[in-house]
Amino acid sequence: MIKKVPSSVRSIILAVALSAVLISTAYLAAGAVHDRIIPEVEEEFVAVTIEEIDTDGLGGTSEHPHIPTEVVEGIAYDLGVRVLGLEDKDGVVVYFSIARDGISVDDVECYYFDTVSSSWRPLYFVDQGDTLRATLGPTAGTDIYDGYERMYRLIVSFGFDGECQEDCWVDAG
Repeated sequence: MIKKVPSSVRSIILAVALSAVLISTAYLAAGAVHDRIIPEVEEEFVAVTIEEIDTDGLGGTSEHPHIPTEVVEGIAYDLGVRVLGLEDKDGVVVYFSIARDGISVDDVECYYFDTVSSSWRPLYFVDQGDTLRATLGPTAGTDIYDGYERMYRLIVSFGFDGECQEDCWVDAG
C-alpha cells in the first residue's frame, strides 16, 4: 500500500527545489556578468626589467654611464635587461626596443655581451616606424623555469641628441 505524501511536505520539497534552481541560476549569471565586466588577467610567468649595470673590464670594455632619458650623440651607454623566471614556460622570446619619432636603424649602434665567446657582438634592430625592436637571445625563444635568471648586457650609442624611450618585454608565442 502506497501512502500519500501530505501536501505540506510536497510544498517544502517544491520550495527547496525552486530555491536550489534560483540560487544556482543567480550564481551562474553573476559569474557571466563578472567575466564580461572584469578582463581576464594574464598570469606573469617572467619578470623583465631594464637595470643599471657595470661593464668595466667586461670583454675589454671600459665603464659607460647608464642610459638617461635624454641621450647625447656619440656617447656609449650601458644597459642591462634582467629576465627572471616565475614559472615554467617554453619558447619565451625576449625583446628590447628603442622608440623616438623618426628613429631609424642608422641612428642606433648596439652591442650585446656574448658570454660564450666573452666578446661584444652587434645587436641588430628591426625598424617598425618610430620604434626599433631587437631580439635578445635565440629568435626561437628560451625555455624559462621558476628561478631562471639571465642578465643581457648591452652597450648602446646614438646618432642623435635628445629623448628616447627604451622598453623590454617577453612573448611566449
